[in-house]
Amino acid sequence: MGLIPQEMEDKWFIYYEAPWLYLHRSWTGYCIYKVRFEVCDEIVTVAETLVNRDLAQYTETDDQRDAGILGRLIDALITLDA
Repeated sequence: MGLIPQEMEDKWFIYYEAPWLYLHRSWTGYCIYKVRFEVCDEIVTVAETLVNRDLAQYTETDDQRDAGILGRLIDALITLDA
């Protein structure tokens, strides 16, 4: 499950391997975000989020900006699946 880029405009390659969601930049292949989910009963929560801070791979350093980007990416995935 995930998102495979189909066009040059598609900036993300995203896939899920339980319990992690991996978000890679499609052009470079670098993993930028990893999100670990926990399931309790029927409720899914984010247990851990990791952001690539290797400046040679990803130059963003603002945690709040990354939280916003990641939130929009996950929202877009949910919308695609609906």
